Amino acid sequence: MDSFEPKRSRRSRLWLGCAALCVLTAVPLEAGVEIKIRTVDHSAPTPRVETSVMTIEGHNLKLEMLTVSGTEQQRRGMIYQGQRERALVVDHGNKAYTPIDRGTIQKLGEDIQRTMAEIDRQIAELAPEQRQTVKKALEDAEKVSPAVVEKTEETGKTLGLETVKYLVRRDGEIERETWVANWDQLPESDEVRAALEGMGGLLGELVKAFEGIASSTLGVQVFGEGSNPFEDLERMGGFPVTTRNFKGKRMTSETSLQGIETKAVDPLSFNPPDSYELRAMTQ
Repeated sequence: MDSFEPKRSRRSRLWLGCAALCVLTAVPLEAGVEIKIRTVDHSAPTPRVETSVMTIEGHNLKLEMLTVSGTEQQRRGMIYQGQRERALVVDHGNKAYTPIDRGTIQKLGEDIQRTMAEIDRQIAELAPEQRQTVKKALEDAEKVSPAVVEKTEETGKTLGLETVKYLVRRDGEIERETWVANWDQLPESDEVRAALEGMGGLLGELVKAFEGIASSTLGVQVFGEGSNPFEDLERMGGFPVTTRNFKGKRMTSETSLQGIETKAVDPLSFNPPDSYELRAMTQ
């Protein structure tokens, strides 16, 4: 007589088999760091509040930003893939992402130079008086004085992190103050530093690709010395805990660390969603 196996028993064995397969094929979580940051922009008629969550594991970084202004909300994202040395600008509204690597930046720079050469050609064809007027207007609009970074003797403490105050001056006026913590105070400090400096370096190259966009023959730099915010990581030698921007004596924005902790991170989270469309920055 054949043995009989109840349906419930066969179903249980099937579920156990599926569970075992999922465990064997699942990507293990890695130890990472989650950093929460809040920015309040006072320059707009209605103050804008941006909440950012930065997740770091290895040399990878994922940044999710939510900006709220009145009843309006906007979600943006960016991913830095350290091993591939590329950033992905994520557009959640259109469910798309745009890769940026050094090849992209080089191509963009070449396109900009061709555009600038054409603008210069058109300026050269103007009547002398018009040409001088255009050149003077471009010089006045784009000229940016160099920034001077000053380390002060003031110290503070935020969320248990010892900080030192830095001032950024331009034309003698304070443009920015930043309270900086040494990297070694952060959890997984080597990974955090490598990811932030890697992304900052790549985006800094992107900023430099726009230098001279006003006119190559005028030598005008749209982004003057000291205007690249990512340079602060290197110039100040640490992690910015609090940053306040000023225009005259009025504070226009404040960015502050809200929390930092170790957290288990899924390595696959440093990829865009499968349903998002790939869009190229340059053709």
